Amino acid sequence: MKELLSFAAFIATFISLYGLLNYYFYRKAAGCISCKSWGKALPAAFLLLMVFAPFLVNFASAAGLHNVALVSAWIGYTWMAAVFLFFCVHAAVDIVSVVRWIFLRISGRSRAVFERRRAVFAISAAMVSAALAWGFLEARTIRIEHVGIYSDKLSEPVRIAHLSDLHFGVMNGERFAAKVARLLEEINADIVVSTGDMIDRGLADFEGTAAVLRGVTAAAGKYAVAGNHEFYTGIEKSAEFHEKSGFTFLRNSAVFVSDRLTIAGVDDPAGRRYGINPDFFERRLLDGVPPERFTLLLKHQPVPAAGYDLQLSGHTHGGQIFPFNFIVGMVYPRVRGFHELECGCSMYISRGTGFWGPPLRLFAPPEITVIEIRPEES
Repeated sequence: MKELLSFAAFIATFISLYGLLNYYFYRKAAGCISCKSWGKALPAAFLLLMVFAPFLVNFASAAGLHNVALVSAWIGYTWMAAVFLFFCVHAAVDIVSVVRWIFLRISGRSRAVFERRRAVFAISAAMVSAALAWGFLEARTIRIEHVGIYSDKLSEPVRIAHLSDLHFGVMNGERFAAKVARLLEEINADIVVSTGDMIDRGLADFEGTAAVLRGVTAAAGKYAVAGNHEFYTGIEKSAEFHEKSGFTFLRNSAVFVSDRLTIAGVDDPAGRRYGINPDFFERRLLDGVPPERFTLLLKHQPVPAAGYDLQLSGHTHGGQIFPFNFIVGMVYPRVRGFHELECGCSMYISRGTGFWGPPLRLFAPPEITVIEIRPEES
């Protein structure tokens, strides 16, 4: 019952906030258009449909209507990004206008400052259109980031390819998997890891996507952990996908990869609904591991874990769409990149390799991270 109430509260909050964003757009657009009431009713109906488009995507996917889900996702999620960016741009103009109006009133030089609504609306729309175009291109340009780490716990260098937040689902499937596979072949890593959210709901070409990933080889293996979307999709189905993709699915477990390297993986906290406490396993997985071994932790959310030499995480998408990264930063102090932690450990947070929701990224390009761990220099 508690989970049901939490879910209902989330849905209500989402509809309210997203509805307000669309209402803001409607008010600004309506103020620039001179037409009869029915001419404003059509845009209002479209905006109402957009508020519920994400739910339509899920319903269509569950019903096996993949084409309906695909079209709904592209239109609905693109609009979600557009209306968010429009609010950010136009609200900034509104704030400046209000401040200017107050200043003029105080100084006794009363002047109309809201007379250029159409120009402001047009400029805002143009800026949003440019941002969307750039975001579409950026989301399809995966960067290869390189990180070097030295440790006296290793006798030979190890190259790790770090994937995160691939989100294979309605909009990303076999074609996207093939693109990622080609890049991994070029990297030729000893180990490939995925730090969660590999699969999402609505993946139509389940077998084909898994087959492409299965063709990616790594001398010391491929390892992955469950993110929150693995649980949303269904943990059993997610485990099947990882297995068919050739990944060892580390569910609160650890493996000895070599005589010097241990890789541990914990579930996302979303697993608590199944009675799983990842925090408990996070501490216990180090029990019995000799301190001279290099320990690598795969953990979806970038919450530091003490005791490990290196933690790899994702989840934040680097904010995905600027300026949403500032909101993400309120929840996670570390949003992206390499960090030396107070506990003497290190953590790398990936911006993610795919995208979730809007099919674009703005100033947060997708990445595959190549981590070279070398023996300590003398």
